[in-house]
Amino acid sequence: MQFYNVKIIKSGHVIEIYFYEKEQARGYTPKKNNPSALDQGETEDRRKDNLNRTKQNLRRIINTNSKELQKFITLTFKNNITCLDKAHYEFEKFVKRMKYRLKKVIAPRVLSMLQL
Repeated sequence: MQFYNVKIIKSGHVIEIYFYEKEQARGYTPKKNNPSALDQGETEDRRKDNLNRTKQNLRRIINTNSKELQKFITLTFKNNITCLDKAHYEFEKFVKRMKYRLKKVIAPRVLSMLQL
């Protein structure tokens, strides 16, 4: 097992450098806890951490491919759709139609529900 205390991530023109006080193990996977044993606060904290990690990974992907990804689009529904599964299904249909018409569509997918 290898250990490190500095991590460098290069994504496009952005370089991130992380310094750790304790050495980190590469390739180590901790044993999974029983999720039912977590209290509600810990579960919410994990969700927030996962969401932040997902946003950070998407930002890195976009920075890496910044020369190719120059356009962004926000899609909304005419009717208020509250079911994420229904929204995902409709979005997938939209992407298929775009691929058919344009022959090439790069679509990183970030689906989120707005709360009004």
